[in-house]
Amino acid sequence: MNTQTNTHRLNKYHTFIVRAILCLCVASTASADRTAVQTGEMTLLLEKAEQGLRVLSLKDNATGRELLAPDTPSLFGIELRHAKSAEQVTLAADSGWRRVEISDVDASGQRVLTFQEPADDRLKGISVEVKLLVSSAENALIWDLQVTNNSEQWAIWQIVFPQVTMRYMG
Repeated sequence: MNTQTNTHRLNKYHTFIVRAILCLCVASTASADRTAVQTGEMTLLLEKAEQGLRVLSLKDNATGRELLAPDTPSLFGIELRHAKSAEQVTLAADSGWRRVEISDVDASGQRVLTFQEPADDRLKGISVEVKLLVSSAENALIWDLQVTNNSEQWAIWQIVFPQVTMRYMG
């Protein structure tokens, strides 16, 4: 049997969900292009860009010190593999999307980050949804990543999520 075809069949029309918990919390605010999620001690700042969304800042509220390293990678990276040619391409949170939306906070404290319509027309039918939920009981922000693949040509090969690099504090 052809391994590439089998991989494609396994991944075709599937939705993959990845969950991560970061110890942040509680209030959140938003402007047109930036969304701040505040905790008692830290503020996470997300920035909506022309073709994506990036983690702009993570600050210690008490000291004002930036905790995020300047070279922090994209929040997620999704490696896709073409079923016939085995070509690999990567979709990232910070680039390559025609539509990116950040929802308002709902009654449960959840925000939804939606990535639709990849700029690469060959990737039509692939979308990503990231849910950010405040958990008061765990004093955490829970991130869920859901990838929907309705492409008949591309298989999900690898997902890296979340990606955040902290600044050296020494």
